[in-house]
Amino acid sequence: MQKIGDITNTADKNGEFTNGNVAAGIAPTILDAGWFNTVQRELINAILGSGIKLDSKNDSQLFAAIKKLIDSSAVEVHDASLTQKGIVQLTDVTGSSNTLAATQKLITDVNNNANTRLVKNQNGADIPDKSEFVKNLGLSETVTKANSAVSKTDADSTYARKKSQDDFTCGSLNVVANHEYPGIKLEKKDGRYVQIYANPDEQDPLTISYRDKNGDTIYYASVQKKSGILAMLDDINVPVGVPLPYPHRYTPAGYLTCNGQTFDKSLYPKLAEAYPAGRVPDLRGEFIRGWDDSRGVDPGRVCGTWQGDAMQNITGGFTIRRHKSWSQLQSVTGCFDSKFNSSSGLVANQSSGEHGEDGVTFDASRVARTANETRPRNVAFNYIVRAA
Repeated sequence: MQKIGDITNTADKNGEFTNGNVAAGIAPTILDAGWFNTVQRELINAILGSGIKLDSKNDSQLFAAIKKLIDSSAVEVHDASLTQKGIVQLTDVTGSSNTLAATQKLITDVNNNANTRLVKNQNGADIPDKSEFVKNLGLSETVTKANSAVSKTDADSTYARKKSQDDFTCGSLNVVANHEYPGIKLEKKDGRYVQIYANPDEQDPLTISYRDKNGDTIYYASVQKKSGILAMLDDINVPVGVPLPYPHRYTPAGYLTCNGQTFDKSLYPKLAEAYPAGRVPDLRGEFIRGWDDSRGVDPGRVCGTWQGDAMQNITGGFTIRRHKSWSQLQSVTGCFDSKFNSSSGLVANQSSGEHGEDGVTFDASRVARTANETRPRNVAFNYIVRAA
């Protein structure tokens, strides 16, 4: 159906009729015959569509047509679902239907049922009669049998026998010993075994050992008494004693700073293998150089020896030619260069009438960066070594 604004441009901005404002120059809406014909066709189609013939003397034909269409179910009403509105059927029985609606009785029944259920996060604390609950589960009989099956005093008692490859589930396992080293022993039939034992008073409170049938230790691994994350071999595949550049001024746990300090060789036996004197190298402000190893670039050196700073020799020379009353710079070699001045001085080509001494100086800072040492470009790091 068309709005009046679709027919004429004298409608308002919403496409509706307006009386206009002559004083303001706004024209009233022109009642176009085309718009009235559109409205007339809409109404006639509604009446004829219901099967009623047009009667020029009956003004209620549109109402009769609408009522007839509704009574004849021409307007289809669908059943309600998750995707559309419609007619809903009620039910008082629980189920999984997505098209039925619950009655008040069903909601009351469900609510009463929920109020009598146990709350999960109470973990059984809301059980009315706990003794009766334990009895119904048969736990009293289980505890009675367990008391006669488990030894409380003999540490070598067998608590469970399972066939090979069978699963054994016991939940939490608490081992309380009456000596200093509580542990768990996993033994094969030939007598070899792996034992996990602990002593909170030791520097290494947890140890895993592999022993032969005579009890002699073949391999062992200990966990030190400090916080952190155990790393695999690939994570710490750095030999003890290797200087490592560390980007902080402090030293992390398990390492020593390479500042020439001494260390306890009995506490760090692996570090003592790298530094038998019990002293780490002092690498503060030093560069590390690769060992020559018979290459001939830096001969006569031994690993770990210190070498002072040095630079390659810089050589050069110049020759002054003397004349009767004046002198002239004849030639230069090496690091020197000449700059001729024809008026006076060492390079004059004629007498200037001046008396005194001329001199030549050499200063590398005039053309290069200099310092009180010879060094390459560098970045400062804190050298540390693993303490083990």
